[in-house]
Amino acid sequence: MLVFASIGYLAVLILDSIIGLGLYVVLKPANRRLAALIGALRLLYAGALMIGVFALLFQMIDVYDYAAIKDVGYIFFASHIFLLGYVIFVSGYIPRLFGVLLIIASLTYAVFFIDIQLPEYALVLIMVTMAVAEGALFIWLLKKRNSLPVTCPRDITGTA
Repeated sequence: MLVFASIGYLAVLILDSIIGLGLYVVLKPANRRLAALIGALRLLYAGALMIGVFALLFQMIDVYDYAAIKDVGYIFFASHIFLLGYVIFVSGYIPRLFGVLLIIASLTYAVFFIDIQLPEYALVLIMVTMAVAEGALFIWLLKKRNSLPVTCPRDITGTA
């Protein structure tokens, strides 16, 4: 059973890596450096979790060590979501609401690596916040994929 779960998880992480590269292409017109950082953070997240999955699968670590590796991955992911929200907010070609939602969602990821006890309804609210933020951006990108800019009239750093 662990093998099948690991294969499925690795497939998701490969898709996460592809998403990281795709976000670079979409955000490059707004700011090439921040787009590269956002993509790199997504790849670091996927890489950290892949290392953890392989180490767990080959019994090099136990589930507690895997949880620690996963927490490091979530720090990369939360940072990625926060920067993604910021770049979207200032991009000028993606609705600012998505940026605000992603920044809020990035803060909710703290639940994964801060050991606090929350009631079940609070966890559900946090998960809904994440799903709405990331899902809304996904749907918008699918709808606008052919009309996104290749270049932006101004880079958010102020250099065109």
